[in-house]
Amino acid sequence: MLMRIQNCFTIVVAVLSCITFTFGSRRNQSPASCTTTGVETDCREKHLMEVPATISHSTQKLYMDGNPLKILKSNSFNLLPSLLNLSLINCHLSTLDPKSFVGLTNLTILNLSNNSIKSFPDLLFGADLKNLQYLYLKFNSISRISQNALDHLVKLKELHLEHNKLTAIHQHSFTKLAHIKWLSIDHNSLVTAYASWFTPITKTLTHLSLGHNPWVCDSKMCGYKNWTSAAHKKFSGAVDITCSKTNTSLKNIHSKTLCATNKIIVIASNAPKMPVKTVGLAATISLECPDKLSTSWKYSSKSKNGSFVPIKQDEKIKIAPGVLTITGTAKHDGGTYCCLDTVGDDLQHTPSGSPHSTPHCFSLKIKSQSFTKPASPSSGGGSGGASAAVIIIIIVILVLVVGVWYFRRKRRNYGLLSDESVFQPSYDDPVSQESSHISVHNGGTGDTTMMGEAYV
Repeated sequence: MLMRIQNCFTIVVAVLSCITFTFGSRRNQSPASCTTTGVETDCREKHLMEVPATISHSTQKLYMDGNPLKILKSNSFNLLPSLLNLSLINCHLSTLDPKSFVGLTNLTILNLSNNSIKSFPDLLFGADLKNLQYLYLKFNSISRISQNALDHLVKLKELHLEHNKLTAIHQHSFTKLAHIKWLSIDHNSLVTAYASWFTPITKTLTHLSLGHNPWVCDSKMCGYKNWTSAAHKKFSGAVDITCSKTNTSLKNIHSKTLCATNKIIVIASNAPKMPVKTVGLAATISLECPDKLSTSWKYSSKSKNGSFVPIKQDEKIKIAPGVLTITGTAKHDGGTYCCLDTVGDDLQHTPSGSPHSTPHCFSLKIKSQSFTKPASPSSGGGSGGASAAVIIIIIVILVLVVGVWYFRRKRRNYGLLSDESVFQPSYDDPVSQESSHISVHNGGTGDTTMMGEAYV
């Protein structure tokens, strides 16, 4: 009997131990199809449709390559705060939620190569990726990079954008990459390189790859050419780009030749009429350029003698992609505002018949309250004399009106007095109560015949 009790007790303890182990260690187990070695989890080519929820929270390296994920949902990795290296190569990704990488505050390497990404939202690489150092986006279908898409990647050292379909990169997309050393944008569809891409990162950048793009070596490349001339010792490869139309290396084109036609964007007197914006004082006005990536604006007014000067952003003027906003307009803000697709372009006024193109410009007019200033005694004429003449005419008209009214009233009063004395005698007058004789004169005889009496 005692033996049976001991055996039963042993079986119960064993069952409880199994249950405790199962539920106690489930959170740290890897999914059945993945392999975990220490802090590294390998889920490559496991036909996974989404990121497994059972990956250990202590995982530092996660390889999801070759799975048909297609979509990254919001908070896909928020339960993996220790993750340092995330690889999503060839996962057929086309849609990325803005919050896909929320919670990855320690991530340093992110590889999204060989996918079908066409674009990504500005918030995709958000503040949680502040420690990211290596970003691989090569072999995708990305066509544009907006101004703020990379702003939070302040510690990024390498950015790989090669083998995409890039046609436009905002002039300030790389401005916040204060620690960038390696930048690859080769094998894309870019036609113009801008100095503003690289000027803010020249000190830290050590490798630059721009080859295999259909570069058009016209005046728009002037600013970039000048930048590479100054930095050619550091970036020998940056200058060695081939101009698609002439099959000539950019390094073989002299800056003076390339920039000689830099004043190609002009405002001709026979150009189409530019839009006119009219606002009052202390107002807010936004000018929107058709080129949504343009952040280069120039301004001209009479006070500038017709010449155009660059517009810089300050507390009053804000420049966003394709939009210039002026707050608290003043009278001196009136003038011509033009948006340019490159910082290196210049503007000038030309006579009628100019063959050059016209940028997108606005004519801004500021309305203000105007007051008539009194004429000085020495002026003797002009607007002061005209005003005096008007006043005199008004006075004469008033005098005539008052005079007519006065005489008409006197005349009416006079007529009423005569009628009352002859035809309407007062009944209170004793004289009117006396009899009156009505006589008829016989014509020609001078006799008067008494006809009767009448009493009033």
